[in-house]
Amino acid sequence: MIALKKILIFFIICSFVFSVFSIDTIKAESTVIAGDLNGDGIVDSKDVTMARRYLSGGANQNINIEALDVNADKSHNARDVTAIRRYVAKGWDVELILPSQIKDYYINEVLRLVNEERAKEGLMPYEYYHDGQIAADIRAEEIIESFSHTRPDGRSAWTVFEDNNISFWSFGENIAWGYSSPEEVVKAWMNSEGHRENILSNNFEYMIVGVKDNHWVQLFITF
Repeated sequence: MIALKKILIFFIICSFVFSVFSIDTIKAESTVIAGDLNGDGIVDSKDVTMARRYLSGGANQNINIEALDVNADKSHNARDVTAIRRYVAKGWDVELILPSQIKDYYINEVLRLVNEERAKEGLMPYEYYHDGQIAADIRAEEIIESFSHTRPDGRSAWTVFEDNNISFWSFGENIAWGYSSPEEVVKAWMNSEGHRENILSNNFEYMIVGVKDNHWVQLFITF
């Protein structure tokens, strides 16, 4: 088992590896369009400008304040502006951005960035284990309550698979807190020896990502 905690101001990252033999979605989506501050049904540069002006204390604007909380962290700050700007900059045909879509984007970006790092080392890419998403979602919720590889009920992290009837051969976990984007959290993990080992390991074939309120989880498994 490897356990490592690194605290830099508000940023904390932690990793864990465990091997074991033979251990046998967002549901509700708001009707508010995240990022659509002016309520015109689309997310575009106008919304970026409105968000920036609002957060800089500019003139009072008639904006949908609920739509400004793009990353669903119950606050309004520069991270929300960045999220809106990135959607617009990518040129996506976005008529409806919901919290679940942001979550999916974050998950896909973490997978892409991790596999880029693996490719640099000549390693095979991780496959995404979609059937294990519930386990990653649970762990993302749990580390908000207890930032640890030990679950709030005192059991080890790997039992989240056992609880959901998922058998595996080997298991690893990276966790992080305080990062607002996939780029930031993957960079932090790669700059930490224990986390980097999990990301570049030959012992795992699949990865799953959980994210909730700037709390991030990577689960690595082999069947």
